[in-house]
Amino acid sequence: MKVPGVTTANSICDRPVDMMNVFRLLLSLCGLPAKEGLDGHDMTPLLTDALAEWIYPAVSEIQIGNAAVRSQNWRYIRYNDGTEELYDRSNDPNEWYNLAGDPQYKQVIEEHRKWVPASFAETMPSKESYSLTPQVIPICTGKQGCLLMDENDIKCLMI
Repeated sequence: MKVPGVTTANSICDRPVDMMNVFRLLLSLCGLPAKEGLDGHDMTPLLTDALAEWIYPAVSEIQIGNAAVRSQNWRYIRYNDGTEELYDRSNDPNEWYNLAGDPQYKQVIEEHRKWVPASFAETMPSKESYSLTPQVIPICTGKQGCLLMDENDIKCLMI
């Protein structure tokens, strides 16, 4: 990510981040206050200094209850059936050797496990569950309404 007046040219930051942080970053860059209870962390320090300390891992999930936590050197995965995987990304960048069963990594697992969400949002319906007519294209214009375009006409629906 490059931000004029904030980032240094040709700098590369290798800290793991996730999409939950983008909203807080945008608030910060726009000079807007963050509301209480927002998820994520402001990534501005990483834009101003690519080597800045960053204590937050990147957390991702796929399907309900499956989560991955990526820190600077580790990837921890916890599946909804309780099984776990742990990879040392510094020595095993291809993640071929699961270390989760090795007792010497118990502390690493505990440090990463605390970032796994306690609850998960329900899965959204798939795009196949929606019926869209390809000839009618909605173009939303904000508070004023939506334009519906088809090959013969353009209509404006007020909201």
